[in-house]
Amino acid sequence: MKKYHANELTDEDFPEDKGKPIKKRKAKKVPKLKPTITPFRGILICESEPEELKQQQYKQYRMKKFVL
Repeated sequence: MKKYHANELTDEDFPEDKGKPIKKRKAKKVPKLKPTITPFRGILICESEPEELKQQQYKQYRMKKFVL
């Protein structure tokens, strides 16, 4: 393959007719999430509870999380 300098190239060296159009790739289908049997592992605290009880429940949750 011969190499050309940029000054030697002309518009004739670059044909506009590209032939076949480029096919776009199809997106992969994402599998649907299956329902799990495992329970929610977060912490559920009602907002109507007093602040001291919320703090206590949160501390218990944190302790259980580190023990497991």
